[in-house]
Amino acid sequence: AELEDWTRAHHEGIHESLGTGASEENLDSAEMALGVTFPPAMRVLYRLHDGQTLSFDEAEDNGRHVPGISIFHGLLGSYAFYDHMVSVRLLPLHRIVRWTAFFKDRRLVPEELMETHILLATSPGFQKRFYLDTSTGQVH
Repeated sequence: AELEDWTRAHHEGIHESLGTGASEENLDSAEMALGVTFPPAMRVLYRLHDGQTLSFDEAEDNGRHVPGISIFHGLLGSYAFYDHMVSVRLLPLHRIVRWTAFFKDRRLVPEELMETHILLATSPGFQKRFYLDTSTGQVH
């Protein structure tokens, strides 16, 4: 409730982007697709909110590049420095599965991280990527 209350009071765009909770079946399916077991804290978080759904992600899925205002609604922080802007959003399960496979298939994840790490959060364009070590629960 604190996350909802805070985002509602301080950043309506982030509040509106929070997904509904994932089902146990969705979590189990994502684990199977990724070949990992999620740490308990991730399961709890995703039961509350299945990441963020932002309009620019939906536009990209449909082959259009339309950043729009939602590009600034990253739950995990944002910053701008001259012409460099980063806003990190929490990925929903289906995007975790999709983008983790994309980066692993192209060997863009260091070999030592391939078995245990999944992409948890990223900025548009993937300048910043946060990986979850499913064996320890740490985010890198």
